[in-house]
Amino acid sequence: MGVEELIPKTGFFPDYIRYARELTDAPDEYHLAAALSVHSAVYGSIVEVQHLAVKTETAQDSRDQLLAWSPTHLWTIIIGDSGDRKTTALNKAEDVLDPFIEDRRGAIGSSPESTMDMVSNAPDTVFWYAEGAAFFSQFLANYWRQGQGVFPQLYDGRSIDRKLTGGLRTAKNPSPKPIHIRIERPRVTLTIGVALGHLAETRAVDWTGGLIPRMMIFHANRVRRQDSELINEEGQKRLQGRLRAVLNGLTAATKNGVYLLKVTPEAAEIHSAWSAKVDQVGQKRSERVRPTFNRIPDHVRRVAAHYAVSQGHSAVGPDSMVSACNLGNFLITSVDRVSELLSTDRVDRLATTVRDFVVLASGGVPGRPVPLLDVTRALRLSAHTLEPALKSLQKTGEMRTVAYQGQLGTYLVLPGLPDTKLVIVKN
Repeated sequence: MGVEELIPKTGFFPDYIRYARELTDAPDEYHLAAALSVHSAVYGSIVEVQHLAVKTETAQDSRDQLLAWSPTHLWTIIIGDSGDRKTTALNKAEDVLDPFIEDRRGAIGSSPESTMDMVSNAPDTVFWYAEGAAFFSQFLANYWRQGQGVFPQLYDGRSIDRKLTGGLRTAKNPSPKPIHIRIERPRVTLTIGVALGHLAETRAVDWTGGLIPRMMIFHANRVRRQDSELINEEGQKRLQGRLRAVLNGLTAATKNGVYLLKVTPEAAEIHSAWSAKVDQVGQKRSERVRPTFNRIPDHVRRVAAHYAVSQGHSAVGPDSMVSACNLGNFLITSVDRVSELLSTDRVDRLATTVRDFVVLASGGVPGRPVPLLDVTRALRLSAHTLEPALKSLQKTGEMRTVAYQGQLGTYLVLPGLPDTKLVIVKN
């Protein structure tokens, strides 16, 4: 599925993808994540979604009208190997965004109190971490423990009224005075670029406790090469002008600083049906991944709102929702892929590495043999070390171990139509 199927056909998003694609060889999916972050930072504090909910059994009476509500600010995380241009993609987007967030830039402070105090003064703070390892390392510190539950609430969008202890207990200050924090309508935008290896160091609670599940996970690999980064100042100004024109229009139409975006019944039905299928699939995921999986329908709802706004629509229609659901399918693939790569099971991780190599070496063609000797040499691992992973791949039906008739050596092939020249080797 190409990135064009994940975005509207008109408006800011296709324009931005065309602009960024010419400047760097970062994957299109990274540019889309960056564009969504820009859109969130510009409009996420103004636009809210409110519409009649799809009829459910929770209504006590047929005359009840149940409302669905959602803020629209987004949290995104770009995950990839070093050198896949995560930072470059976010830097290009930040160049476009700069004039809109001059006084709203935020950073995770040295304590939860200082960070929340900053957000209380700017509820639409933009946290922009092109190098995201620093973001996660902050949460490993002891002094951030009490703030770990507060930070995810910034995504939920409801006002926060909390008391924090005011610092660590020490011998000189055994009873630190609590600090009262009040954040009205938090609409924080968060975007992060991080290498897969750095993400492996995150804690299990970051996945199950609500921090990472609130982020849209974008994983991709660079598929083309460009000698150097390019600059397009005219294109940058054009995109900024488009953003400014829409912002002015929305601001003029707000009531009490809020622009309420409706959802057509057809679009709501599309989202409801798609979400039900996602929920069924998500129940089969591991306990570590399930919270992230379960958040994807919420991400899709917010993205659909941005797609509608980007085209000047006053309501989320079917086309915007279908594009957002397509993006949701991509997010599902990203979550599954990252879960594979970060598996805590050593054999599972090794099986993923072997499968990736065979897919690359065979061109993804079922039945095309890849010598096991090539695998051991490329991965610098013995056949004995690979044996548990090979057995796992065979058991799950993801790969066959075969041998050519009359030739020495073992070969690995992807499942598909059997090749008459191949004979399955007994396990």
